[in-house]
Parts: sequence; structure tokens; C-alpha cells
Amino acid sequence: MSSGYHWKKSRKSRQKTGNSAKLKYSLDQILEKFQPTLPPALVAIPIELFVELSKPILPECPKILCENSRKKPRPDKKVKGKDYRIEITEAHSGDRSPRCSDILESPRFSEKIVRPVPKIGKIIEALDLETEIIEKPEIPQKKFSMFLKITQVTEEIVEVESEREKEPIEEPTEIHYEQSLIKTHVESGNPFACMISEKSILKDGQVTPVKGAFERIWRYKDPLNKIHGPYSSVEMFNWSASGYLTTRLPVSREGFTGFFSLETFMHIEKSKKSFFL
Repeated sequence: MSSGYHWKKSRKSRQKTGNSAKLKYSLDQILEKFQPTLPPALVAIPIELFVELSKPILPECPKILCENSRKKPRPDKKVKGKDYRIEITEAHSGDRSPRCSDILESPRFSEKIVRPVPKIGKIIEALDLETEIIEKPEIPQKKFSMFLKITQVTEEIVEVESEREKEPIEEPTEIHYEQSLIKTHVESGNPFACMISEKSILKDGQVTPVKGAFERIWRYKDPLNKIHGPYSSVEMFNWSASGYLTTRLPVSREGFTGFFSLETFMHIEKSKKSFFL
């Protein structure tokens, strides 16, 4: 074997060691020296500790009288025509101590103590104060006149607006469109041109709009999301034919709940034509 090899014992070859104590005692020796324990010799407990004290430990301490707080009051019962509660109170009225009576007769927390409030007239008489009648401050005449002017102006504005609404729509006779121009825009689906073609008169190759084409029923939104209008179909057609309106412009017509792009209105008009064809 080489010098570098170290031989080790296996676990199985190890000897089992027993009790490693130097002195060994038998069971008989242990029983001789150690006897079983005896019950302790207790001192006799005086009986006075278990007797209820008739007097308090401290002579100055008052006698505490306790009542059962959980005890519910008995309901009113009549025994042979008599009140049952009155008989109990009369029987035990003499047994109550003065301290208990004071506690029972004291006001409860729920009962509000009402104190008489002295009248103001008596206080003024006692202090000899001179009473002065305070009148309501009057509105200055200048401010009142300004208020009247503002109301008059607002009433005039409302009257003017109501008169404008009642005025009939003007029918200008000077506007004329060529039939070819209206036809090309109608074929492309321009809703304003379609409205003019429906509400116009054709004469000598010219289209003349009538009353319905001048009704202000159109509105649009600018890039800043501001609403403009209402405008007539003639005005909107002039702007669209000149190239001022794009197909993405949000437009709304009277009777519609929201704004839609001009392109959607064009698709609607085209679908109408295809349906009738």
C-alpha cells in the first residue's frame, strides 16, 4: 500500500459503547437511599378566613350597597283588581337606605334640565338701555336706475331676436347656377347640390334656388372644435364648389343627432341614387 493511503474503520466495525459512568449502582442501592415522597405537613388553615365579615376592614369606609343592574323591571300586572307594582314598592319602602333614595331620586342623564331664560325686555330695563328700531337699508337710487336700464336692454334684445325668427326667409332671385355645374356635383354626391336640385326651378338651362334652399339647416366644426352656423344649402354649396370645404369636415344637418364628416353625407346621397336606379 502507498504511504498516502489512510485506513479508516467503517461504521459497522465500530464497537458499541455502553454506560460510560465510572460508578454504577444497582436498583436495590437506589431504593435504599431514596424513599418515596411523603405528603407535606401543611399548617392548619384558620376557619375565620372563610367566614363572611360582618364589619368592614377599615372603620371609616362606608357600607357599599349594590343593586343588580341587569334586573329588569317587572311588567305592570293586576292581582285581584290591585296594582302589583304598588304593593311591592309599599312593602320595600322602609328598607331603602337614604343613600339609595338619593341615587334613585337624582335626575337621569337623558332628562334635560330646563332652565328659565330671562326675557330681553327685563335685561334692557335692568341695564337702562335705549332701544333703537333698526330699519332695512334702502337701495341707492343710482343703482336702482342702472338695474332698470339693464332689464330694459335685455327685454329689447329678446324682442329683436323673436322678431328675426318670425321674419320670412328672403328669396333672392339673382342667384342662378348652370345646369351642368349642379349635375356634376349631384353625381359626385354633394349634399348641398342635391338639396338645391330638389328645391329649385329649371329654366333655360339655369337652376334657380327657391325658398327651401335658403333654410339655415347646416352647421360645421372648425379644427379648434368650435361650432359655426347655421348656414343655408346655397352658402355651403358655394364654399364646397370653390374648394374651401374638405371631405373630412365635420358637418351636421337639422334633424341629425351629431356631427359627421362631409364624406359620409356624400356616401348617403350616392346610396340613395343607386337605390332608386
